[in-house]
Amino acid sequence: MTGGFQNKYYFFKETEHQGERLTKNSPGYISFWESTGILKINILLENITGNLPICRTFLEGGNNRMKIAEFTLKKNNKNSTYGISLSFKTKLPDGLSISDFDTAYICIETNESTTSLFETHSQMPCKKVQEEKAQTREEHAKKHETPDAVFSDLKCFDPFETTNHSYKWWLCENYTRVCDTLHKMDIHLPTYVAKTLYANMQFYKHAILGKYTSIEDRCFIIVGIPVQELPRINNPQSPARPMACRRFINNSGYKGYLLFYIDYATTALVKAVVV
Repeated sequence: MTGGFQNKYYFFKETEHQGERLTKNSPGYISFWESTGILKINILLENITGNLPICRTFLEGGNNRMKIAEFTLKKNNKNSTYGISLSFKTKLPDGLSISDFDTAYICIETNESTTSLFETHSQMPCKKVQEEKAQTREEHAKKHETPDAVFSDLKCFDPFETTNHSYKWWLCENYTRVCDTLHKMDIHLPTYVAKTLYANMQFYKHAILGKYTSIEDRCFIIVGIPVQELPRINNPQSPARPMACRRFINNSGYKGYLLFYIDYATTALVKAVVV
């Protein structure tokens, strides 16, 4: 077991996307098991004032940036501070090693409309959440093309023979075109997702893009990466949803897709929606 990052671990506070470092002293520790590829993080947050509902933990190094988890702070009833103690484990994505990262940090989100990976909207008043969602969608729509307009140039292709009409699917056979299509909606994939997408498109010669609209009128953009083997058990730490195919675009040997859901309003990668 090696304890990497102790001297480089720090908190990072986001205030309107301008960073303010809170402390360079580590309030926890990070350990990495080379034999199993398991990364374990223990964190303690104390005496954090203000309205700070959501935290995100990241690893970063060079061009690699990996979001580990999101969680919601719990308020201390005795005073106005927030505190949380947690421990969790995660596997590094295929193709990346611990040497690809040199920094671990936490972003503390000050925007209540930010969506938690674990969907903690119930902690906010329903009416307020709906109003903030609507405002975010309207602002985003003014700046960027709508998904239907962006996807209109792509070929419709549903590999799942979907019966849920809230889903729509398109085929993309060029990596650059996938990136250009997402860029029109101001969506930028995390490095490890982009690397997997590029590598698998080189072998399987395509990817799929999708759109899902929830009953709350929340829009998700979906990036489907073809894979040869689908995990039998959905990894709770992974944002991807594995899905087997019923129709195939070619005979390159893929069995299905890893589906990555992106909130269209916030352009954030979120935990896969299962319906």
